[in-house]
Amino acid sequence: MKILVTGSAGVIGQTLVPFLRERGHEVVGFDIRNDLTQDVTDGPAVMNAVLAGGWHFNSGEIPDVVIHLAAQVGRITGEEHPHMSVRSNMIGTLNVALACQEANSFLINFSTSEVYGHNSVFGQPDILAQNGVYGLTKLGAEGIVKHYVDTYGLQAVSIRPFMVYGEHETPNGVYRSAVSNFISAAHRGVPFVAHAGCARAWCYITDFCEGLALVLDNIDQFHGYEAFPIGTDEYRSMEECAEIVKKVVGRGEYTVQEPPKHLLSAVKQADFSRINGLGFQPKVRLEEGVRRTWRWMVDSGILK
Repeated sequence: MKILVTGSAGVIGQTLVPFLRERGHEVVGFDIRNDLTQDVTDGPAVMNAVLAGGWHFNSGEIPDVVIHLAAQVGRITGEEHPHMSVRSNMIGTLNVALACQEANSFLINFSTSEVYGHNSVFGQPDILAQNGVYGLTKLGAEGIVKHYVDTYGLQAVSIRPFMVYGEHETPNGVYRSAVSNFISAAHRGVPFVAHAGCARAWCYITDFCEGLALVLDNIDQFHGYEAFPIGTDEYRSMEECAEIVKKVVGRGEYTVQEPPKHLLSAVKQADFSRINGLGFQPKVRLEEGVRRTWRWMVDSGILK
């Protein structure tokens, strides 16, 4: 397939793009960090990238599929930069949806586990019971995509990544995943905090890419809008996560504190039966994923 990936230089994109190429797909990236500063909030630029995609692809045709990763990511970032989050996540998604509709390209839109907010099951009982601006913008973006599917015949599904971690994620305090930050702090001998009563089911980046590939391989069978949570059922408390990091790295001290009252759900849960029904079988358990992530941070020079 000919695939255009927005946000190709992001954490997931840096693993996903070569993963798809290894599977024989022709992949072109579109990212604000590229030399051409390709921004999904620029409607004409997005439309040109999709409709005039022939100059990107060797075959000289428009993309069969657009994987829309580009976004302003994170709960804290959403609170600190709400206007940027709205523009990137909602206006950007609208631009991509319009371009895909015009080009008749299939859209795989990236949402987030944050759209579940404080609900254990999406949409029950209150879809607006969100943790912050970030979740609201991604929920709104899903609504935009669904609207164009239902009303104008856009071909699209959404992916909801659950706690993806691994290579290419540079630790950056509260702006990155707990696993990444735990590893960095433990390696540097800096105390870190594990939140009491919180649990997460972590999904290693290569497993996540395998799940996305299953969606990609089955797009012909999708009729109407669907959203696919992709993650694992390997729930671990944050104290367990901290202990695993400490054991793998060989050092590290942490304290257990009560989580903040806002911007955080104690436990993130979802029904993964749909992606599991396509054959999804995660292989990398947290202990191995932490080891691989730590080694990547050291080998890449992020950790000295």
